[in-house]
Amino acid sequence: MGLATNVTDAEYLARYGVNKAQAQQGYRTAAEILPTASKLGDIYATQGAGPYTQQTAEQEIFNVPGAAEAAAKRRKLVGLETAAFSGQAGLGQGALARERAGNF
Repeated sequence: MGLATNVTDAEYLARYGVNKAQAQQGYRTAAEILPTASKLGDIYATQGAGPYTQQTAEQEIFNVPGAAEAAAKRRKLVGLETAAFSGQAGLGQGALARERAGNF
């Protein structure tokens, strides 16, 4: 999936009740959302949104400490991306708004 993890991270997730199947699914989800969220975190960094990293995705997806802040960061990115393209005919709603209909 192109994401890196290690034994320490696996043990941390296990302490919060994440089993192997949940971790595999969670990392699949992270692999899907991370490229766009990371890119938009960089784009909107000057507006206080970024960065959105693998650790941010892990916090949100696995509901470990920092999950609420991570989810808020992604919601902010969605809002900024949607606002950037709203009211501009022919430009669509932006990458995050399109992905929001799926797993994002």
